[in-house]
Amino acid sequence: MRLIVNPQSIWRFPISGAITQGTALVATTTTPAHILTQDTASLTVIADTAVGTISMAGGLIKGKTGANAGAIRKISSHSNNTSCTVTIGFVNSVAVGDTLIRVPYSRHVANISLTTDRAQANGILATGTGLVMSVVNVIIDEVNNLAYVDAVARDAFFNPESA
Repeated sequence: MRLIVNPQSIWRFPISGAITQGTALVATTTTPAHILTQDTASLTVIADTAVGTISMAGGLIKGKTGANAGAIRKISSHSNNTSCTVTIGFVNSVAVGDTLIRVPYSRHVANISLTTDRAQANGILATGTGLVMSVVNVIIDEVNNLAYVDAVARDAFFNPESA
């Protein structure tokens, strides 16, 4: 076993679908869902009751199927049990039945909440809660329903957030 002490280390956390490690990203049959199915065609509004009541505004959403597969947008707002809205509209209208994957992380997020064993990032929480870390990158693998968040600690001995 090797330990490297570096306050500038970038940590990669798989995004979990629950507070426990190893939980898959949540499909549209459970609330709040990571994988959403569009109910009404729109360029900017992703309508699915499975968005639940946990706001992921500030996080990212990526097209999984349909004309916007692979396209990523930032979530700008959340409407409980109804929809989420993106800042910049998709190039093509998100058609009824298209699926998208969303996560509560993006490069502007300043906090990451970990699972109970601290091995993965909790993916079912409101954006901006948890440990003081700066998100460096978010990877969403829409083919395999996986996502990762890369982050660096902002509150460390050599980089004190509280000072």
